[in-house]
Amino acid sequence: HFPSAPLWSTFVLFQCLDAVVYPLRVPVKHFDIGIYLISCLMNFLFFAWLRSCYGLLPRRGRIVAAVAFGLLLAFLAIANTLVYREMGDYLSLYMLMFIKADPQYALNFATSYLLNINLVWLLLLWGLLSAVWYPRTTKKETLRVPVAIAGIVLLPVLYLVSLNYINIHGRQSILSTTAATGLAIRDVARAVPNPKKLCAARHQQLQLLAGKERPDFNIVVIVNESWGRHGLPFYGSSDTAMPFLTDWIRSDSAGFFVFRKAYTNSSATDVSVPSLMTGVAPYESSSKLHRIPFLWDWAHAAGMPTLFVTAQRYTWARLDNFFFTPGPDTYVTAETMNMPQINDTGVDELYASDRFCRELNNLPKDRPFFAVYNSNAIHAPFQQTSAALSTQPSFSQPYYNAAWLLDRSFKHIYETLQRSGKLENTLFIFTSDHGEYLTGCRECTPRILAFNRTIMSIPFLIRTPSSWQTTHPDVVAALRSNVSRPVSNIDIAPTIAALLGFLEKPDNGKIVHELAGSPLSRPLPQERLVISLNTNDIRSWEHEGFSI
Repeated sequence: HFPSAPLWSTFVLFQCLDAVVYPLRVPVKHFDIGIYLISCLMNFLFFAWLRSCYGLLPRRGRIVAAVAFGLLLAFLAIANTLVYREMGDYLSLYMLMFIKADPQYALNFATSYLLNINLVWLLLLWGLLSAVWYPRTTKKETLRVPVAIAGIVLLPVLYLVSLNYINIHGRQSILSTTAATGLAIRDVARAVPNPKKLCAARHQQLQLLAGKERPDFNIVVIVNESWGRHGLPFYGSSDTAMPFLTDWIRSDSAGFFVFRKAYTNSSATDVSVPSLMTGVAPYESSSKLHRIPFLWDWAHAAGMPTLFVTAQRYTWARLDNFFFTPGPDTYVTAETMNMPQINDTGVDELYASDRFCRELNNLPKDRPFFAVYNSNAIHAPFQQTSAALSTQPSFSQPYYNAAWLLDRSFKHIYETLQRSGKLENTLFIFTSDHGEYLTGCRECTPRILAFNRTIMSIPFLIRTPSSWQTTHPDVVAALRSNVSRPVSNIDIAPTIAALLGFLEKPDNGKIVHELAGSPLSRPLPQERLVISLNTNDIRSWEHEGFSI
């Protein structure tokens, strides 16, 4: 007595899942009918093995197994569906390596992507699969010994043989759910850690500026996560998702410089941000990245107190080890804010920006400062509400709601500096690690693999102190000429070094000339190369790409 309904029902259900999921977006791999049929066979072998184990259990064991199998398979289905919607691919080696290196991300993923309507689908699917596997009879199910051996021993062997074939012949082909997951698990077990990944390192020492050489202005660098050009009238959008920033630019048109041809250095945050913070291009070596000073190192050498606040958790990708050894004078990350992470790896944007403003007020009053704020609201799946507000944004596009919340953070920073009397003497640099799609797009290449204008073209703005129109006319003229020329995130470090006066210091000037970027305080050539990558020494991914 060995009914096979759970086996066939589950197999058909997962084949239907592929039929529903694959049309959601164009896959990043090609379709090979032979490879796909072998992956379907692997589905069947996996479910048949579960059925064989299940059939040897007593009734109570089968009840427990039904609930456990239902949860396992439901989570496998929902997780792969969510990943496919974002990445155009089921679970892969590098996705699992990401979680292996940062196990907490599994909890962040569940918090951001499952505590919504997806949780309802997970529960419904769990209930359905548990019902499929629930024992229909009180009789003990029996298996003959040869059948048991075939089920428990031979099925995994056949599965592994099929998996090995796909590993050799089908890596760039579309696979069914359990086959893709099985291949990813196999690869993780064999993967060798990257010896060039981000780590703590000793960066070059800079020659300190004498007291009379030190700057008399503040610098605030705002690095925004996934900030694209949607909803920004000053980049040609008919929508206005950031009204405060739009009005600020309009009212201070002489002080703001909006760069029309600004590009990111990578579509991946863990390539873009380290490159941005050092000025080392993404195509340069890991050893150089771990040697060149950070933005705050230049400021520290200029005698400025330094501050860094991020709404993101920085233990992922070992960013904390890389940036904070020793790091700026004061640094605050999502881990130290004692707030729940509500949007991917980030805390409430308005709480993080409020913490940034409080830290600004704690800086010495008698010295110009250097501060970096790193936002998170626009990272998918986009922060939609904030506990700090009684009135929430109500755009139809989730991206716009997140941008509106970020705009409120900009306003808070503006008002804090205005109240302290430091606003007019502060240089602002606004940039983004990469762009983002406004809505889900079936035909769009997944963001992390994309090199189109939506992802590569980013907002990039510099706001100069009002006095610079007369005190720094050469810098203002250069910025004005550069707004129509290609610029990149790797230009930020040499620009800050130049504005702080380090080009005139021989030792520091040599380091600046090592950087691939150029100071925006000097006229740029009409044509220059801007190169972007999504992988490099510190980051590996199955689908590599670049843009020029």
